[in-house]
Amino acid sequence: MIYIMRFDELGITSDDQLRELAKRMGAPKINYIGFVENLQELPKNGFSIINLGDNQQGGSHWSLAYISSSEVVYFDSYGVGPEDHLIRLAGRRTISYNTKQVQGYTESFCGVWVLCAAAFIAKKKDKAKALDEFVDQYNAV
Repeated sequence: MIYIMRFDELGITSDDQLRELAKRMGAPKINYIGFVENLQELPKNGFSIINLGDNQQGGSHWSLAYISSSEVVYFDSYGVGPEDHLIRLAGRRTISYNTKQVQGYTESFCGVWVLCAAAFIAKKKDKAKALDEFVDQYNAV
């Protein structure tokens, strides 16, 4: 039996659902999926999916960070820059982020957005430029 996952079933995804969906999509390896407040240091080179909500409340919004030794490329579907905690952890790394909002505030597809962004950015050498190319494909909300 083949099960086709409908797009409307992918809203408000848990960390386990994100891991499974990443595998199905062929998304790049994700080093960390969890809450920003649990980060004591940035994960090693690669992608991290970071929940910006309170872990006591079950979380609220997923964002994406590509982390290397020299830069952090941050994607938030609401077009908001990284949290202060993440900025402190970045230290002297250059931080690039999008300011264009591609997801409406009443939508619950941030998990899908971050996986799509990761899949797109992973294919490009210049990750900051790739972030711009990714968000430029969409109309601002």
